[in-house]
Parts: sequence; C-alpha cells; structure tokens
Amino acid sequence: MISTAFFLHDNIVGLNKVEVEKRPNIQKGNKLSLLFGDYFLATACSQLATMENPSVVNSVSRAIAHNVEGRFWLETIDTNTPPTLDDLSYYCSLRHGALLSSCCYSAALLSGLDIDTAVSLQKFGDDVGQAIHLKSEIFATETNNIGAESLSSYPYIAAVRYLHKHGKIDLIDPYLG
Repeated sequence: MISTAFFLHDNIVGLNKVEVEKRPNIQKGNKLSLLFGDYFLATACSQLATMENPSVVNSVSRAIAHNVEGRFWLETIDTNTPPTLDDLSYYCSLRHGALLSSCCYSAALLSGLDIDTAVSLQKFGDDVGQAIHLKSEIFATETNNIGAESLSSYPYIAAVRYLHKHGKIDLIDPYLG
C-alpha cells in the first residue's frame, strides 16, 4: 500500500499555466492522484501502528523517510558534475531498496526469525530493490537517447563493476569493443 501511495505521487503530470487552462481534467486528475496517494499512505501507517511492534513500526517509518529523501536527493544533484557511482547506489537504495528491505526485515521479525536472519533478509530486499530500479533504468535508456553521464548509465557501470569484482568480466569482454 505504501508503494502504491508513492507510485500515485510519482505519476503527477507536470503542467504549466497555459496547459492548466487548456486541460482542466489533467489538473483534476493530478489532485485526485495526490489525494489517493495520501489516503493510501495514511491508511498504511494507521494499520502499521495497530501491529504494536516497535521494531516493525520503526523499520517501515525509516523506509518511508528514506524513500522521500531519495526523491529530494535527485532534485538536488548538480547537473554540471555527474554523480559518482556511490552517490547513485545511495540514491537507488533510498528510493527503491529501502521499502522492500524494510518489508523483508519486518516480515522476518514478525515470523519469529532471529535478528541475524532478519538483517540478511533486509540486505536481500535492498539488493532486489536496487535491481528493480536498474531494470527500469535500462528500459529508460533503451527508449530514450540518454547521455552516458546520466543516472541511466548507472546500470551499466554497476554491472561492469559487479562482474569485475567477482572475476567474471570476461563474460562481457566481446561486447565492450
């Protein structure tokens, strides 16, 4: 439900003053999207509070805060200086890994698993969240002609770095030119 709330907030159509006058239905749709997103987020947080498990509430609350921080972080990057790979990894973790990792961690705690297993599942959730983001960036790169120093170059850099770190760079040597 939290993910759906963020999805609704992400899909607001940017309008300038002229477009608002020509397309009042889009403006109404934007307002409804924000309202439903707020409703979903409030409902999810209310349900979370009824669990009466401080560790779970804390984990999910931090994930919501990290997701919002990731949204603002992207707006603050200097377009004249490309972000580093560590910056982009941090962004992906905030934006896409935080909520999934928190849910994995919380599910482990609620299932009665030990803390070490919960932390391992939290890391797994973050990795999967980043992978999902990388997939969407790759598709964005394929459909748009995005420059090499944009956020969309992150999947390629991360993949090469991962293969190099694990001694498997030879798998893509023929494709590197």
